[in-house]
Amino acid sequence: MKRPFIAMDTNFFTELGWYTFESRAEMLAELGYDGMTFTIFETGYKPLWRQQAFDDIEKIAAIQKKTGIGVDSIYMNLDLSKSPAEGDNADIPRILSQMTSETCANLELSVCFTDNSVAKSDASADGKLLQWLEPIIPVLEKNNLHLHLYPHSGFWIERVEDSVRLKKKINHPRIHAVFCGLHWFCVDGQDIEGKLREAAPHLGSANISGMRVTGEHKQIVPLDDGQLDNSLIIGLLDKYGYKGKIALQGFGCAGDVYTHLKKSINTFRDIDTRVRNHPSWSQRFPA
Repeated sequence: MKRPFIAMDTNFFTELGWYTFESRAEMLAELGYDGMTFTIFETGYKPLWRQQAFDDIEKIAAIQKKTGIGVDSIYMNLDLSKSPAEGDNADIPRILSQMTSETCANLELSVCFTDNSVAKSDASADGKLLQWLEPIIPVLEKNNLHLHLYPHSGFWIERVEDSVRLKKKINHPRIHAVFCGLHWFCVDGQDIEGKLREAAPHLGSANISGMRVTGEHKQIVPLDDGQLDNSLIIGLLDKYGYKGKIALQGFGCAGDVYTHLKKSINTFRDIDTRVRNHPSWSQRFPA
């Protein structure tokens, strides 16, 4: 059985604008994707896109009925240096209260301290997140939803190890870790087998991308391009028991969106078949 492959809506953000919700879904349906993610940017970054996202949430069920492409998860950011009622933080419980398992069952949450009061990956601040979650978990339970802790380079939760540590500490079946190939590569790009061995049992989602490195510059590219060996990542996820969906990250991927989405799904299907037919091919000598 083929593994579900979805596209993050970041694939549709370009220097010339953002594709409409309808066109994103139609394009992904034509190309054979199994769904998409949905981003709500923080205040101050692309405010028109942020407002459009709030408007588009009301269309999720209708778009899925029309195209067959559902929204697998909504992405938002939590700033623990602010109060729960302040700024973007207040939008998170509001959006959760609108979500249902029929329309979108997953919230992917990056977590930061914008006042820089807490160092990246500092476990001494774990209690702040646990405290914030106290009123959130009953909403997850009531609406049959799941929350995924999204590691993002430069944020407090920036490593998959941070996401796993918090998942274990929270120890609730509706809270999950996330593996992000892009952010693992940007943070240190080390010990991928050890990290996935530890993370795989705790993952609710995983995402990958092609990556081209030129000096200090890292550029997302289609899966068939760049230096990142995604067949190893997919093989290790499979080896250590993660059989769930994989998403395609495409933030800043240059060129024609349809073309790189087409290249990437074809490459992914080829890799996924090889991984299942030849699991030993995921073994590597250390670099």
